[in-house]
Formats: sequence, C-alpha cells, structure tokens
Amino acid sequence: MANAVSVKVEGLAEIRATLQRLGRSTFTQDEVLLALRAGGQIVKQEAVLKAPMGSHPHRVSRRKNKKGEDVGMVQPGNLKRNLRVAKTSDPRHFASIQVGFLGRGPAFYWRFLEFGTIKMRPRPFMRSAFEQSKGTALAAMIERLRSRLEKVARKQGV
Repeated sequence: MANAVSVKVEGLAEIRATLQRLGRSTFTQDEVLLALRAGGQIVKQEAVLKAPMGSHPHRVSRRKNKKGEDVGMVQPGNLKRNLRVAKTSDPRHFASIQVGFLGRGPAFYWRFLEFGTIKMRPRPFMRSAFEQSKGTALAAMIERLRSRLEKVARKQGV
C-alpha cells in the first residue's frame, strides 16, 4: 500500500521479560499473523461501513475484454467488495499485514476518493476507519497473543 500506517505498542516490559523466560519459540509467525488478522478484520469492518457507495453502475475505464465486452463498468459496492486483509512479505518485520485494496485491481480508484485529485476533494474513509477502530483492533490482537502466551506459560509452568 502506498500510505502504510504503523502502530507502536509501548509499556510491554513485563511481557518482554516473560517471553525471554519462555524462550524464542513462544510465538510462530502463523500465530502472530492470526493475531494481526484479528485486528485487521476489525479495521476492515469499519472501513466497509465508511466506504462510499454509488447508487448506480458507473464507468471507471473504456476497456473491453477479448470478447469485446465492456469491462470498465463497476457495480455499486465495488470498494466494499474489494477491501482485503492480506499478509505482506516485508523482510524488516517478523509478520505484517495490510488492510486495503491490493494492487491495481478493480478498486484502483480508492486512492482518488481517499486523497482527492486536482479536481476532486478528498473523501477519506480508510484513515478515519483506522483512527476509529485502532483501539479495538489493538485490543483484539493483544487478547489473541495473551491467550497464546498464557497457554505456553501454563505448559512450561512459568
């Protein structure tokens, strides 16, 4: 995504100390991804509620497919249907996800709505969805990781 948002959690010294006692293999990448997706789904749900939706089909291009059929028309709700929570492969992070529209797909025009153009004022929905749901999303991620941590601690007797 062009405009990524990072969330930094501070004040986790006790958890860090417990993790060091439990060892390096406490969380697998898949377990961390599940926690991130839990938070990502909450942000996605809020973005779906806030995404603008047209009242009738509209043209986004004049493209035609190989059969000559018009593929430049999109139905109302196209943004909502194409919003995704996906794993990203960023080598700088142990695990990461993105909430948004992938690549140049059928909802490529989301960025024009979100940030505006020279001729169109911005109608932000992704940023406001994130701002409104980040606390709930963070709580969902922490809860998922906490339950895994407690399970491992019980097993190891820490």
